[in-house]
Amino acid sequence: MQELAARVMRRVPRAVAQAMTLMESDHPEHLARAQALMQQLRETHASLRRPNRALKIGVSGTPGVGTFGVVSRLAMHILALDSRFDGQDQGPESDSGWNSVCVLAVDPSSPRTHGAILGDVARMPELATHPRAFVRASASRGAYGGLAPSTADLIQVAELAGYGTILVETVGVGQSEAFVADIVDVLLLLVSFNSGDELQASKRGLLELVDMVIVNKADGDHVREASHTRHMYESALAMLSKHVYAKKRVLLSSSSVHDSAAPGYTDDNIYTPETLWPEILEMATTARKAKTTFQKDTDESEDTSHHSSLVAAFWNELAVELRRSLPSHSSTSLQQILKGAEMHVRTGDLSARSAARQAVQQILAALERIPK
Repeated sequence: MQELAARVMRRVPRAVAQAMTLMESDHPEHLARAQALMQQLRETHASLRRPNRALKIGVSGTPGVGTFGVVSRLAMHILALDSRFDGQDQGPESDSGWNSVCVLAVDPSSPRTHGAILGDVARMPELATHPRAFVRASASRGAYGGLAPSTADLIQVAELAGYGTILVETVGVGQSEAFVADIVDVLLLLVSFNSGDELQASKRGLLELVDMVIVNKADGDHVREASHTRHMYESALAMLSKHVYAKKRVLLSSSSVHDSAAPGYTDDNIYTPETLWPEILEMATTARKAKTTFQKDTDESEDTSHHSSLVAAFWNELAVELRRSLPSHSSTSLQQILKGAEMHVRTGDLSARSAARQAVQQILAALERIPK
């Protein structure tokens, strides 16, 4: 594990891929190796005294809104920038800036076959082969929150490896971003014009979770429609408390298939994936200052704040494991509880919510009866 950890710390692509494969595997032997590797990475990281300061950006949106295009062009723009300190890249072992990028793309899994296409690496050939970039596609495997079960672990691997910016492209569900918001510094929501998403967002509280709403594909004849959608979102944001609203922005972004120099980009209010970067960086800086202030006010350390996101990942993973493991468990009494609850739902005797609560209560009662 020491050799693999050392190669991961040097950002050797094959080693980073091997480490992430271990983190994603459900094989019992791989789980033990993954834990050993994570411990070795932390020890090596501590010995090198590298600070944990990767910028983590979540990008979410409904299918077809253009998250892939925005993520890929944003990543290439970051890679083209100078280091945030001295303007010089100091190689893969340097921790000198945002301009090394890891893209973690989550694809939805089939509810029947549980498979996923995982085609983002093939769609990002220039990015995937860049010496300061790494692209990883993962299947959601039915996990909640728009992420794969192991996404939090993959973020840790990328951060410990020294990638300065981590872009997390979530499953395009537009409904379960709460978990994403817990593990990233900035959460972007991409929407399309005249989709009705602004009303749905205000209903489900999504606007309280995201830091920036981007109305995408605002070019050509669609600028006026996109502007109308932006105003709708701003109105929805205005219904939030002043404290929440003050931190959020609604921006227009042009279609990512065009170059920033193309006609139609003269309006300063219309951004491209490249010109969005300063806005995102400013938002991240503000968010980090607010987090630092909160930590001082509550005596919470940076490590504690970091660990809170890992705790959120634990609960997300626990839900996935329970959903997968309980139906096939060998315990007769457990199967009786689950099948009984399922039958109550089928016959209409209980609602799904009531049956679920009853099943949990029965399982907890059975655990209490186990001799200690």
